[in-house]
This record gives sequence, C-alpha cells and structure tokens, in this order.
Amino acid sequence: MSNEPTVWFTGLSRSGMTTLAESLATFLRDRGKRVEILDGKLIRDEMGDFFGYSKEERIKVSRVLCVMARLLARHNIIPIVTSITPYQESRDFNRRELQPYTEIYVDCPVEVCETRDVEGLYKRAIRGDLKHFVGVDDPYEIPKNPDFRIDTAHEAVDACTSKINAYVAGVLVLS
Repeated sequence: MSNEPTVWFTGLSRSGMTTLAESLATFLRDRGKRVEILDGKLIRDEMGDFFGYSKEERIKVSRVLCVMARLLARHNIIPIVTSITPYQESRDFNRRELQPYTEIYVDCPVEVCETRDVEGLYKRAIRGDLKHFVGVDDPYEIPKNPDFRIDTAHEAVDACTSKINAYVAGVLVLS
C-alpha cells in the first residue's frame, strides 16, 4: 500500500495557514481525493491542557501531528497539517518521517499577523500576559528549505489559494 502525501503548512499564528489549508482541502476533494485537516490549534483545544507551550512541548505536539498524519496517509487519506511548527528540527523530523512530504511556508510578518488577531493573543503576549508566544517571546525559525513559500502579507487570499492549488496539483500529478 502506498502512502498519500502529507501537506504541512507552517507559519506564525494568523498568517493564513488554516484558510489556505481549507481551500486546498476543498480543491482536492473536488478532484476525488480523500483529505483530512489536522489543525494544531484544534488538536490542542481537544486535548485541553495536555501540552504546554515550551519548546519541548511544542516539539511533542509536532510529533503527535506527525504520527497522526502518517496514519492517515497509510489509509489513503491526504493529511493537510496546519501547525506553527516553529523549530527547524521538527520540520526536519517530519521530512524524514513522512514520505512523500510537502512543506508550505506561509510567510507573514508578525506585525501583519497581529492586525489579523481578533482574539487579541498578540496584544496579550506583548503585554507579557501570555508566555511562550511564537513571534513575540519565543522564536519562529524561518524554514531553511520549504517546498513552497507563499507571502500572505502581500498577496490576496484568492491569489495565494490559486498558487498553492496549482503547486500541490503538480506535486500530486492531478488530472
């Protein structure tokens, strides 16, 4: 049995990962593909306070998402993961463990992400009320070699979606 490819979106909170992943999922489903989105935030919400936000805990969350993606891929479901995944070591681990694997870097400056934050998480982190907030007091390591990079600060959602769909269609060799 062959594995389906994993598509992993990485970027800052409010960069647009979830919006782009949902559009990609619809695009793939419309072409007869079985798809499941694994949203890092939703996984955390479902698991409650099981994981914290330190570097070690974030790496653990990434490993859980990796295992979940591998299981879905084995059952002919394309996993689309949306997760900040701030550390290169986690992304390198994914690339080794998930084959085939496509990493999409959703590039958006923290200043733009902050303007999109309706929950006020960035403001709370800047005030010091939230600790270990990636992009404020915890680093986001820019991916060294993403398979695809999209700039959501300077391109409209429709343009970003079209580019990602075209790229992934080429990778998956969709007809």
